Amino acid sequence: MRAVDKRLERLANDDAARTKQLGAQAARRLLLRINELKSCSSEAELRAGPGNWHPVLHDWPGCLAGRVSGDFRIIVELMNDGEPYWLIKEIGHAYEH
Repeated sequence: MRAVDKRLERLANDDAARTKQLGAQAARRLLLRINELKSCSSEAELRAGPGNWHPVLHDWPGCLAGRVSGDFRIIVELMNDGEPYWLIKEIGHAYEH
């Protein structure tokens, strides 16, 4: 699993930073979604899980969004550079324009 920038990398990997920025409840839910990503190696497997993962056709083509809370989402794309991995593209209110 990788992220497009340092902010997303910290949110994905640092419990203290995640809790400080998001609050305890959202941080726990985000950790659940991150653990799902770590255990799934395909879009079909991820979509069958409990995170309400769904394609984001218009705003993030080719990506899946997992519900954290309300309209707060984690947006990921399955990449393959010889070995598949999930690329975190956004964590937040991804549908705000």
